Amino acid sequence: LLLLLLNLGALFRIAGLSIVETWLELADTVRAWRKGQLRRRALAFTLVRIVSNVVVRELSTAMAVIDIYRGVPSIYINYFGYDELGHHRGPQSIIARLALRGIDAQFRKVVNAARRAWPQGGYDVYIFSDHGQAPTIPFEYVHGQSFNDFLSQRLLRLRVGTVTAGEHELKVGRTLSFMNYLNELKPVLPGWTRALVDGLVRRLERGIAGEVPAASAHELGTLYVLPTSDLAHIYFNDRPTRHTVEELAAEHPGAIEAIATHPGILVSAALSSAGVTVFTRSGTTIVDPDTAQILSGPDPFTGLDAAPGL
Repeated sequence: LLLLLLNLGALFRIAGLSIVETWLELADTVRAWRKGQLRRRALAFTLVRIVSNVVVRELSTAMAVIDIYRGVPSIYINYFGYDELGHHRGPQSIIARLALRGIDAQFRKVVNAARRAWPQGGYDVYIFSDHGQAPTIPFEYVHGQSFNDFLSQRLLRLRVGTVTAGEHELKVGRTLSFMNYLNELKPVLPGWTRALVDGLVRRLERGIAGEVPAASAHELGTLYVLPTSDLAHIYFNDRPTRHTVEELAAEHPGAIEAIATHPGILVSAALSSAGVTVFTRSGTTIVDPDTAQILSGPDPFTGLDAAPGL
């Protein structure tokens, strides 16, 4: 905040770019609506877009330039605006490529500052990406609910039987997903807010107590799904160590089958006593975790459009 007050030019720039980003998001949402494409929650994402693609980007560059003039030996900047917009509308979309143009402009500012501050040379500038992106169709667009909601709802059926069918069951599943999300946030929240989150989780548990026993709600509350485009990591955090296939089958009956047989999931894998067990529609495969050699079963990637060795 002090940096902004001392640099009113940056403040006005952030305000102006925020207006531009809002207009671009609204225009893109209208374009997607006219073409019948997937639409996300425009208002909520507009705020995410402004923060990631304007506020954090501009402040990061300004602070990096200050550190360059101070002679800080190592400076690391993470420009994540393209990542957010690529996930939102696709890695090759117009708005994602516009974000890359904006990031290129930040690179120029950093490099020019290094040349001005240290004309004899002093900084090596490296530009790299920590991962790529592949165009995919979101799970919720095809199947009507997020993968997290699906898994919570399916495990709810397996553990306590089918609650009141239809929208009510979906609501209970979403409540469990939201409880998981709150539990995910706790480790990074300030200490005084964790008590508020705990209170909200307990209130949500009481709200579904008639449908889900407290013990089951607690067990389902340890489920975390971290989706990243076409890949998702699933964690059952009711123990400090990684589950094996045998342990999952014993402690969460039906969970593996619910995941492996879903039409929206091509491949799933977990550790087992024999190695890495890979589940596909063509069968079950055991893979050596050290050499990646198939020990038994069919090649799980036959017929899939995957890079060699993946």
